[in-house]
Amino acid sequence: MSDTPPPRAPENTEVFEKLNDYTLSVVNDFARQDQADPELRRIFNFAAQSVTTIYSMWYGHAVTSSLHVEKFSDLDSLDEVARMHEKLCDMDGHPPPLPAAGKLGKSALRSPQNP
Repeated sequence: MSDTPPPRAPENTEVFEKLNDYTLSVVNDFARQDQADPELRRIFNFAAQSVTTIYSMWYGHAVTSSLHVEKFSDLDSLDEVARMHEKLCDMDGHPPPLPAAGKLGKSALRSPQNP
């Protein structure tokens, strides 16, 4: 019997990339699975006030992808949008200010500037 602990599964990584002054890409590269390699990419476009989600799965030489675009006004919460806005500013981006929750037609939402 060995005292060596079992190998740890690789942790998922999150990579941020400034695409331009108003767009941030966030990639989650999940641990490789048996015969598959999944990736989740979210692109926050603050000029268009939208987030694009792309889920891709590579199988050897083939890939499947699904794409979904949502306007900020369709989101249930603006918290992630506010965090990504701050991250883009930290990367020397210059996105337009975030709209207040009420301006998005979401009176029940908490504005990300006023937690």
